[in-house]
Amino acid sequence: MIVGLALALASALATNVAFLLKHRGAVLAPPVSAAHPLRSAAGLFSSKWFSVGLAVAVGAWALHVGALALAPLSSVQAVLAGGLVFLAVLAEHYFGFHLETVVEEIEGNVPPALLEPARDALVTALIEGESPHPDQGRIRRAVADLDEMWRRSGGTLSAISPSAVRAILREQLDQVKSWDGFLRQRVALEPEALVPEDTRMALAALPTSVRLHGDAAPLHYELEDGTGIVRLHLREGQARRYQDRDLPPLDRPVRFAILRARQAPALGATVAEAMRALRRGGDDSDEGRDGNRGRRGGQGGGGRGGKPGKGFRGGRDSQHWRKRR
Repeated sequence: MIVGLALALASALATNVAFLLKHRGAVLAPPVSAAHPLRSAAGLFSSKWFSVGLAVAVGAWALHVGALALAPLSSVQAVLAGGLVFLAVLAEHYFGFHLETVVEEIEGNVPPALLEPARDALVTALIEGESPHPDQGRIRRAVADLDEMWRRSGGTLSAISPSAVRAILREQLDQVKSWDGFLRQRVALEPEALVPEDTRMALAALPTSVRLHGDAAPLHYELEDGTGIVRLHLREGQARRYQDRDLPPLDRPVRFAILRARQAPALGATVAEAMRALRRGGDDSDEGRDGNRGRRGGQGGGGRGGKPGKGFRGGRDSQHWRKRR
């Protein structure tokens, strides 16, 4: 019986693939006319995709017959009916169909089976700044500030890592059971309570730019394979004039990004490597593919672009956190 059900499942898959192949062939074939049945049939069979679909359909029929020989009719038919799931997945992912998605609002309490994923989705919305929650603005700024401090620390402040911040927010939503309950629930995220003042001041004092031949070149703090790095962003002209002796001593490895209008930054472990990536058309080196690992997505440059956050500022603004409440 198990073999019969397996044949039924294969028949369901093949049947739906055949439908889609024949549809593609019919679209590419000459128009079908009831007044000229032979010509229309010849046009359909001249289409490669229609012919392949027909052959797959014959194979699906043979699998169906085999399934009926080894399993009860009711079980085989149930498996074939469930094969409609294959049709939707195959049509959207492999045949270019765009299926409509219907979104239904949940009124009242969220069903118990959906509570955990719903709370996780609400946390994601808070982190990404996409909820109408009354505390959204404060949470978004705090997330950006903590993200900047975490990257500046080289990932050593585990209390403000992406997973830790998410856990703090998630814990505060443990009792939320509805949309209205979410909007009424107060949510707090205080960088001052998570990071000691002396640590905040030390991180804020890290340089945000360096002077190269009279121009300012920004420094962006990132993590690469779990190790803190600082990435020097250069315009193409600055990169061509750059020499290693131009860079003052920094407290972590330096990586490079070269900017050109209408192109993604070209990344490299050295200026020469970044220039080669630039000539190839952008960020296609191993360093470019892996250089952004370990970032948390964030607004205000906290993670998406690696820019310093708008709330947490370093350099001349190193007293920002002491004064801000």
